[in-house]
Amino acid sequence: SQQTTSGNTEQNSFFPTMQQNKESQLKEPLKPNQLLYPLASFDETALENVIDPDKYIIGPGDLFYINITGDRTFTFPTKVTPEGKLVVETIGIFPVAGKPLSEVQKLIKKEGEKKYKLKKVYANLMQIRKLRVHVLGEVRYPGTYIAQAIDRVSYLLEHAGIRDWADDRHVEIRHADGTVDSFDFIHYKKEGALDENIFVHEGDIIYVPPASSNVPMVKVDGAIEKPGLYAIKTDEKLSQFLLRLPDFSRSFDPTAVSVIRKQSESEQKNFQINLFGDDDSQHPNDLTLLDGDEIKIPSVITEIYVQGAVNLPGGYPYKIGLKAKDYVGLAGGTREMGNINKIRIIHFDDKTEEKGPDATVRPGDTIIVPQTFRKKFLEYLQIVTSVASVVLAYIAAQNR
Repeated sequence: SQQTTSGNTEQNSFFPTMQQNKESQLKEPLKPNQLLYPLASFDETALENVIDPDKYIIGPGDLFYINITGDRTFTFPTKVTPEGKLVVETIGIFPVAGKPLSEVQKLIKKEGEKKYKLKKVYANLMQIRKLRVHVLGEVRYPGTYIAQAIDRVSYLLEHAGIRDWADDRHVEIRHADGTVDSFDFIHYKKEGALDENIFVHEGDIIYVPPASSNVPMVKVDGAIEKPGLYAIKTDEKLSQFLLRLPDFSRSFDPTAVSVIRKQSESEQKNFQINLFGDDDSQHPNDLTLLDGDEIKIPSVITEIYVQGAVNLPGGYPYKIGLKAKDYVGLAGGTREMGNINKIRIIHFDDKTEEKGPDATVRPGDTIIVPQTFRKKFLEYLQIVTSVASVVLAYIAAQNR
């Protein structure tokens, strides 16, 4: 029992790789430190960190390499069977499913060194098993997914795609042993709560429930990738809600958020919220949300619009310090352009009007460049001529 000979190993072998090499091993004895089996080519697995032997749970399909070292080293593979057992040739059969990796490694080491008293025995995890997980409920692609034991719940949810009307704050992970875990997907994405984002196990059912009518909800629209219904907490402020809301557009304008609240069947009130402003009755800087509120998230306007007697009318990027005449220059004034001192600027935020080339413009403002009197007169004359032609044609037809 102190020596592992090729002959003894051959008689007890159940590995196909050893059977394939049977003749060559009988003809040529093993050399010291020679691998009894060639190392397999493993699929590359993307790990987020080194596997913790105390946390990784062994299951059917996990592949081990057993090392027996001494004056000679022997290494051979063995995989956990569908029954959850690890068969270690010449040492024994061990039920390992559901046990931490560290416990399995200690067990194999203890039992192996009982038999090979002059050798050291190690069990190294070499390949992670694949498993089946079911993702159901309010997802775009419900069904069964092939995952690995190092995959977290969020990985499966991202592949299944959560629908707009899902309650992704109360995702259920139903395990094969009857226990159920809850997962707040929004909290994980906003706060990075990795401990709540657990690893999946064989036979897990990940269920995404629909938004419940019993939970206070608000409707969100505007500069957000996923508009729709979202659950709110008791006495939750608008600012608190927006902080945990996922997928904001970069053009989100926090100074002009609208909250539309239904007062009765025929009346509603519109609150204009400036989250960066001072709190007052007309423009509060925050608001406690109620069930049924509708939130409009606007985009930041970053353009100035030039119209009238210019070559290239349209929008131009807003730049701090530029005057009205600077934007007219970018648009290219034409020969039909009238007096530059009569340029009109219509401010976007308060709808007031200002005149003059040196007027300060703000994002969203519209600059109107006037035409010359001659150009306007020709346009009016053309209109009058067209109308007169129609009238004369009509009179001539009546005389006939």
